[in-house]
Amino acid sequence: MHNQERLAAARRSRREQSAGGTVLGLAMTEAIRLVGIVLVLLACLQSAAHAAPNDVNALAAAHRAFLDGFPKDRTAVQELALAGNGFAAMMTQRTWQNDSYGPVSEAEATRWRDQAVADDVPARLLALAGQGNATAMAWLGSMHRYALAGASTDVEQAAAWYRKGAEKGSSFAQRLFAAMLWEGTGVEKDPVAALRWNRKAADKGDRFAQYAVGLAYELGEGVAKDPAQAIAWYRKAAAQDDESSIGRLAWIYGKGEGVGVDLDQSVFWYRKLAEMGNAKGQYNLAVKYWNGTGVAQDRSHALYWFRKAADQGDEDALFAVGVVEYGADNYCHAIDAWEQAAVAMKTGKAHASLAELYSHLGNQVLARDHAQRAAAKGGLEPGTAETVGKIVASTTHLRHVDVAPLAWSASGETAAARYQTVVAALDGKAYVLTHDGGHASYSSYHSCGPGKDLLIESGSVGEYGMNLRMLYRFDRALGRYRAFPKSWASGAHPESQFTLGSNGQLVFNSVEFDRKGRRRVSTLGTEQVLVQDGRRVRVTTDTGLFTTKLEHRHAELVPAANAKGLARQRMDQARAQLAQVQRERQLEQQSKGEGGGFMRALVGATVGASMMAAGGGSNEQVLGGALKGAQVFNPDSAAAASLGSTADVLFGASSTSLPSTLAGAGTQTGYPTRPSLATGACAGFTEGNYRQKALTGGPDQQLYALCGQAFEYYTMYKRAIAQGYSEADANRTYAAHEQSARVAQGFLRSHGAD
Repeated sequence: MHNQERLAAARRSRREQSAGGTVLGLAMTEAIRLVGIVLVLLACLQSAAHAAPNDVNALAAAHRAFLDGFPKDRTAVQELALAGNGFAAMMTQRTWQNDSYGPVSEAEATRWRDQAVADDVPARLLALAGQGNATAMAWLGSMHRYALAGASTDVEQAAAWYRKGAEKGSSFAQRLFAAMLWEGTGVEKDPVAALRWNRKAADKGDRFAQYAVGLAYELGEGVAKDPAQAIAWYRKAAAQDDESSIGRLAWIYGKGEGVGVDLDQSVFWYRKLAEMGNAKGQYNLAVKYWNGTGVAQDRSHALYWFRKAADQGDEDALFAVGVVEYGADNYCHAIDAWEQAAVAMKTGKAHASLAELYSHLGNQVLARDHAQRAAAKGGLEPGTAETVGKIVASTTHLRHVDVAPLAWSASGETAAARYQTVVAALDGKAYVLTHDGGHASYSSYHSCGPGKDLLIESGSVGEYGMNLRMLYRFDRALGRYRAFPKSWASGAHPESQFTLGSNGQLVFNSVEFDRKGRRRVSTLGTEQVLVQDGRRVRVTTDTGLFTTKLEHRHAELVPAANAKGLARQRMDQARAQLAQVQRERQLEQQSKGEGGGFMRALVGATVGASMMAAGGGSNEQVLGGALKGAQVFNPDSAAAASLGSTADVLFGASSTSLPSTLAGAGTQTGYPTRPSLATGACAGFTEGNYRQKALTGGPDQQLYALCGQAFEYYTMYKRAIAQGYSEADANRTYAAHEQSARVAQGFLRSHGAD
């Protein structure tokens, strides 16, 4: 019977006796265990003849290289394996199974397993173990523990070999056997025995065993809790740069578990851990700086350490970087961090943050996708879960949009390469356009990188100032960028797209999904942006709503950060010019009014005198009527007011009804006030609230802005009547009101027809 078969038979015998219904006593159990050990020893003796003379040195060299790099650096042991050391090949296989070395690789693990099998490593280890080599016994344990060198996983046999190596004095085997006793893997759980074996290894200077002893004292596993002993053992291991022990010291001093809180010590150990390159140490040091705990608050230092940890893929650090970048409006960095964190996190927290971010940035398809992922993973705070549910419910109309082509990937970068020239020219840039009516608009562009997102911020300054951000994601299937803003109030659900025109310009157009899921292309018009010489843009727009007339404008490219300030400056300049024109017009009207005032006074005097004469008034009263009529018909004249005062004396008490009669005649405009035309399209708007309503943006920003403009022109029209403007002047303002009301009504019909 071969060695492996003997060991397997021993295990089967032990399991069959256990299952046979007979309760074995401790003596019988121990006897079976001894049989297993005897079989192991027999296997060692039978294999001793196969040991090569140089195997002792080869195993020692491989073991030393493995321990020197554990648990992060496989360089030395892999170099030995490449040089033909079969023992090193088996150990290299283990490094590719263990994520402490980086991403695991089944292909690499298989490659090194095959080399170890080809070098007959299992038989050579058995031969060395038969000669009493404790290191070989320890690695036979690991061979069966982790299925190395072609062996199958067998935790009982692993524990038996670890025990044999431990009894032979290998500190490596002692702590590995202790770990199995601690866990109850392959042997009965026994924390007391685990501590005993760990103490043996720890006393020999094994830093991993020293950490294990400290942990036992901290938790009270196999011994009474003793924080002082725990700290003492952690310090011994920390002196050998054991990262786990350093982390425990930092945590204990920060929380004061069993000792007094000592924030200086906590920061000291977290800093040591961070400077060693430990991601968790970097993250926790960043938290200290962010909150000002044990150090002066320094957000820039915090972000530095958050990024260091995030670069190593630490999920908590990635999430924190996303939060910080989002708060600073650095949306590209926030997206990048949260997209990585979402993959690593077991909860849906990062997905939920992405859902809110994408919703805020006008891409409801991506918002829906991450909201669904967040709900599926769970682990959300109640408020976050509620927000996620609302996003899913409000985006039902987009459930058929394929999300897969919108994912960030290298293939997206390749497919979008033709956009790169124009996108790069606009990245970080903005342009400002000045419009009639004394307001200005701006558009700024921020690229997240080739094939990634393009964030466009558009806004206007002035009484109806607005700001809108839209995040365009490249769709690899369609070969264009797409954004999905929030629904219009009318029920249509627009999608904005842009592609590359024949002249290298960005061509924006809109696509709509109505309530029934049908698509309508270019119903909201198009816009083209052409970069010229890297300094200017030519913007061509076509509303597509009521006219096909194109509007062309040129603008200088400026840094994106200056866009809003420059727009406000341009608006102030335009308004100053408009105010100057209005002043000149008023002066002209005032000049005309002075000549007309004399004629109005003359007419008033005639009317007043005639009224008094017809009533049989005296000569004094007729004269008084003339003077009073001059005042009433020309109320802005100081001279006429003086004449009116004289008239009051001439009238006497019997003619008190004349002033009110004359006033009625003097204020008659001769034309009626025409009705407002905006109420039909603008539900909820009144002459008292329209300014506030327009500023809110409401459920439909564009419609609310159009309604605000219509009501503003009507207010100007009524003011013209009240101030005595001519009917022609008032009607010109009313025509502007009529046109803007028609635009608002047409917009409502266009979006509410279905």
